[in-house]
Amino acid sequence: MKDTMTIATTAGDTCRSEITEEILNGVGRQTRKDYQRGVIDALVVMKRYKHNLREADAVHTYGLTRYDLLRFLKETRNPILRVRLQEALSRYDELQKKSGMQDRQSRALLQESLQNALGVGLKRVIAIMKRECRRHRDFDMIVVTTLLEAEYANLSAKHKCRNSRKAYARKSWLLDRLSWMLKDSEWRYGYCEADGKNASYVLYFYLPDGVQLSWHTKDFTAYERFPYLDVTWDGQVCSTLRKILSYISARYAPLFPNAAESAPGQ
Repeated sequence: MKDTMTIATTAGDTCRSEITEEILNGVGRQTRKDYQRGVIDALVVMKRYKHNLREADAVHTYGLTRYDLLRFLKETRNPILRVRLQEALSRYDELQKKSGMQDRQSRALLQESLQNALGVGLKRVIAIMKRECRRHRDFDMIVVTTLLEAEYANLSAKHKCRNSRKAYARKSWLLDRLSWMLKDSEWRYGYCEADGKNASYVLYFYLPDGVQLSWHTKDFTAYERFPYLDVTWDGQVCSTLRKILSYISARYAPLFPNAAESAPGQ
């Protein structure tokens, strides 16, 4: 009996020496007070801390909306999880602020392009490209035109008008269409983890000249239709429309004799 008590005391002393401020912050106020008053021992504190840690590790904040984060924060009493949810909220708000600035740039770019893109205006560029696609059935031309339409829908959705939802839906439909169009083709495309915005993934497409295009998507199932692509973003903000128009201007120059020397946004 004496040996058993000695072992228990030694274990308790060892555990007490491991109780740090981080652990006490992870078990809640009442447990912390009880431990400091000697009502409970270090073994109980460690048990509750490990329980809270396991619970927090089981919760993934990736892809959650602000509403979801606030709801979880309100419901949980786990101090470790609360800290992680608060950090996720801060990241979410910072990304939303950054995204808002980029959206304003995109709206200005769209207005300019509607008037001046390749000397005829963006809608006219799309109409000409679609007409030529019907005439020649050129695969690369069809893909480039679809990419251009996807970006037009993407920029239109950022106007926050009553048709924004339809524009985003059209963008998603066009990108999904590309996923099966490009299957078994020589085009380089795929998805990668999102970085810099509140989105699930980034979809990447590389034009035949090697120029990178990218779109964010909140579709969690995109990985089912797109291959994984281990790439990094080129860092060029609000550049997708400019890149596509520049490629069209160079590749299909005879169609746009009045095109300016540089695409919008340069």
